[in-house]
Amino acid sequence: MDFSILKRGFKRVVRWATLAIAGLLKAGVSISPWATVIAAAVAVFTFYYGYQQFRQTQQAARGTLTLQRETLESDRESKAVELFIKYNELMLEPTSSPKSPKRPSEFWRDNLALSIAESIFKLRRDEEGWRETVKWMLSKHAENLKKKGLDCSTYDPEFVKFVNQMMQKNVCNAP
Repeated sequence: MDFSILKRGFKRVVRWATLAIAGLLKAGVSISPWATVIAAAVAVFTFYYGYQQFRQTQQAARGTLTLQRETLESDRESKAVELFIKYNELMLEPTSSPKSPKRPSEFWRDNLALSIAESIFKLRRDEEGWRETVKWMLSKHAENLKKKGLDCSTYDPEFVKFVNQMMQKNVCNAP
């Protein structure tokens, strides 16, 4: 905000007060009542000036918070995209060879895939598009979830609810 108008007004009041006091002194009138009026006027202008500065600072702070929120949302979105790309790369890797149909790495692959799905869910749980993406990811592991379940104590409770709702049953395995 431009305070030049306020400053000019304040200078005019000071000039007026100075002239008024000089005139009163020439007339021989006591200046104490006028000094009180002038002090009150200065206090009002000071209060108004302080209010304007406070308001300007508040507006700047709101703008900064908005920018921070937008930056955070953008950062979360990019992290979710990176995780989704990592998930797709993971799913492209072969899981078994003709000689060994069930390798131990398949367990870790599924575990990593579920961890990526949980991370995306935690980052973007309020967006329906990302919820559908996580649902799709979980559907690729539905068989494994039905057989082995989840160690629910190690996952986010909201994610566990989401998985149970998607699977239409409780997939938590008892430790």
